[in-house]
Order: sequence, then C-alpha cells, then structure tokens
Amino acid sequence: MRNGMKLLLLTFIALFSTSVSATHLVGADISYTSLGGNVYRVELTFYRDCQGSPAPLGVGIEFRSASCSQYFTDTLLQVVGTGNEITYPCPTQATSCTDPNSTLPGIQQYRYSGIVTLPARCVDWVFSWSYCCRNCDITTMYTAQPCVEGANPGMYVAANLNNFFYDDNNSPTFTNNPIAFVCLGQDFTFNHGVIDVDGDSLVYTLVNPLRSLTDSIPFIPGYSATNPITSNPPLTIDVNNGDLNMFPTQQEVGVLSVLVTEYRDGAVIGSVVRDMAIYVRPCSNELPTISGINGSLLRDTTVCPGTNLCFDIYAGDNDTAQVLSMQWNQGIPAASFNVAGSPRPVGTFCWTPTAADIRTTPHTFTVTVFD
Repeated sequence: MRNGMKLLLLTFIALFSTSVSATHLVGADISYTSLGGNVYRVELTFYRDCQGSPAPLGVGIEFRSASCSQYFTDTLLQVVGTGNEITYPCPTQATSCTDPNSTLPGIQQYRYSGIVTLPARCVDWVFSWSYCCRNCDITTMYTAQPCVEGANPGMYVAANLNNFFYDDNNSPTFTNNPIAFVCLGQDFTFNHGVIDVDGDSLVYTLVNPLRSLTDSIPFIPGYSATNPITSNPPLTIDVNNGDLNMFPTQQEVGVLSVLVTEYRDGAVIGSVVRDMAIYVRPCSNELPTISGINGSLLRDTTVCPGTNLCFDIYAGDNDTAQVLSMQWNQGIPAASFNVAGSPRPVGTFCWTPTAADIRTTPHTFTVTVFD
C-alpha cells in the first residue's frame, strides 16, 4: 500500500511572547526564501489541535549566530486566510474543530510570515521558534495528569542557514501536511513532499523532538527519536527521499522530528526541522492504492530538455463502494497535473522541461489519494 507516492523525474543533464501558555501544538516547521542580499522571507507553519487554546496572531522568532556574536528577535504575523482544518472526516462526522464534544481529533494549519534583514553574513545562522505547549493526545511522552492548560512539554523548531558563502540559498520547504492518521495493523508510507527550488541535495534524518534549544521531550521508556511509535517492523526513514515506512501495531499518538539537511557541492549550506504527530487508530477501512507511471510500478523516468513528457497515475481501492479523490503537491511548478474520473480518478502529469531545468538532483513531486 502506498497512500503517498514520490515520483522522481530526473533530467540528464516580539509582538507576542514565546512564553504564553497553551495546550494545542501538534506540529511545526520554519522555512526561508532569499529575496536578495541579506533579506529573507521567513515563514513558520504550525498545526493546532482544535481542542486547545486559540492560535496567536503573531509569533516571535529568534535569530542568532555564535560565530558572528549576533542575536535578535522579530515577529511574524499570521497570514490572512490561514487556520483551515486539514483533517478529513467522513461526510457524516464532525471533528473537534466544528463540534466541541466530538472525539475525533481536528487539526488546523496556521501560517506566519515576515521579511527579515540579517545584519551580517555568517556560517551558522539559526532561526528558531519555541512555544508552550504540546497537545493532550500524545501517548508516547510524559504528559501532565490530568492534562491541563500550560502543563505539557513545549515545542522548539529551527532552521539553519550559511549565508557567508551562499547568500542566495532558499531552504527546503514541506508541501504535505505533517499530521499522519494511520490505520492500526496496515502498512503505511508517509512522504513530506519536500521541495528545494535550488536543486540542492537533501538528506533526511530522525532527530529528537525538542521542547527547548537544549532539551528533548520526555519520551516514555521504549520510545525514542528513532522509535517514535510501536511498529513491527520498526518505523524507518529513507535518507534520500524522506519516506516514513511503518506497520503500526498499537493504538497511540506519537511524536517525531525530521531533520532535512541540504548540501551543495558537498558542503552543508542549511537545514530545516519538522516536528509532527502520528495518530494510530483502529480502522475498518482498507487504505487506497496508487500506481506508478502509466499503471506500472515505475516511480522515476528521464526526459531531455524541450521534450514533452506526459503519463497517467491511477488510484485504486479494494473497498469498492468508496469514492476516491486525488491531489498533488505542485512539486514541479511548471508542470500540470489534471485529475479526472470518479470513483477511481486518474491523474495526468505533463511537463516540458527547459535547459534551465537541467541539474544533478531529481525533480520530484508527490501524489496522494484519499478515500
């Protein structure tokens, strides 16, 4: 089963204090985009449990460099129109986002953005955000009993930048939501849909979820950064594409963090961390399936500049009465992806790369099917 496919296309060639108490954090990550010189657009995406405290209107980000003896803070403001729910209940059900009495978890995505000018070029810039507190659903770490406002461990995420040698670098960005709802006793593969517009080489690693700059969350014995949920075989991460592979064997809610490190010409030039949650729940449902190129198992191909490449991707499901939907993460902006058909949709991908698209790292996108 694959509910998220990563397909490789290879060309040849403080306004608000960070100490405010809350109990709503489910996941977060920071990214940055170069606007020229030392100017960057910095964005924080964070995921809120609807049963917890309201989302802030602004977030305080810390900027520091040890080598340059620099430290300052700036505020990112909430992007208008964010705060949408990202969970997908059945049409006859409601999550906690719309029904306070619902037992189904509801998660909202909030984005914050701001333009920041760094005062110096340094090899070790760190952009970080910390906030309190993680939500009450987590079962793999020690939580307050009973779980009350402001009592759970907090969350700390960061992004690193070397703008001393690479002043035009853009960080990797995550395009798939980090909240994974997984069926107990079924194979599951999750992909983050990471895009790096510079074509840098990326390496994925599981690291400790943090509650502060120097302190990880308090895992319950048996759980760890590399063993975040009960799975047989154990959960693994593909260092090359970030796929999380698991076969969960216990109903629980786990926490994990993924470090994405980017390399250019063999040198580390930056990194981002994503903190995320995995909800393992009993299901009477079989997960949908997705094909490779033109219905095959093939997940990668090559194409020459100026050549039009088109192929189809097919959705399937052993639950014959269910209606499926399909979407992609727009991982290749110049390409098109059109979905047609019901209840088993077909996605058609088309792209004509140019000479500017030639690079040594593959162009990638992900497709996800929902039942």
